[in-house]
Amino acid sequence: MNITKAVVTRKFNLGNYEQLCMTAEAELTNDNLKEALTVLRDNIEMCFTDMERKDKPTPPVQAKMPYQAANDNTVKRQQAATADPTKCPKCGATKKPQFELCYRCHEDDKAN
Repeated sequence: MNITKAVVTRKFNLGNYEQLCMTAEAELTNDNLKEALTVLRDNIEMCFTDMERKDKPTPPVQAKMPYQAANDNTVKRQQAATADPTKCPKCGATKKPQFELCYRCHEDDKAN
């Protein structure tokens, strides 16, 4: 038997009850059918992944709410304080290196 054509069809589920059917076809000049089918299948897969990559929109950058910005600033202050022993980890103010907190934060903790 002489095989002259190879066809590969693949269906991709897109979600929302949608699907995409892709077909690749090749005329064979040699008798290596398995290799031809593998190449066609790989080409379909790569084409689909490229389409997925291009279709995804970039998420819009949202402005941060004031409480989110305050939380970010708190985290930055704490990170800076761990790197610098003269910065208070709670408020970022200057403190003596031998103490954990600055005087104000120490007094606030003591009052609570």
